[in-house]
Amino acid sequence: MEIKKYAEALKKLLDFAHVRYNVLSQAIEYDLSYVSKWTTGARLPAAKNVDCINQKIADFLASIILKQKQRKEFSRVFLHSDEWGEE
Repeated sequence: MEIKKYAEALKKLLDFAHVRYNVLSQAIEYDLSYVSKWTTGARLPAAKNVDCINQKIADFLASIILKQKQRKEFSRVFLHSDEWGEE
């Protein structure tokens, strides 16, 4: 994946869920400096760990979005659909 697109997507997801970098860092058990580099586009996660990192990020953000009852809004913003229906 292109670094710029990865950084933009991650920032957009974090902004949507109102999650700060340090909170994500703790949740996925990665140093804040790495998370910062991923979100600024300075680096991508290491190829050997990218699948695991992305899964941890996805699991964490999904739990936050569900707790905030933002499923419908998430679907509209990211999937351009109202497929999930009402909360």
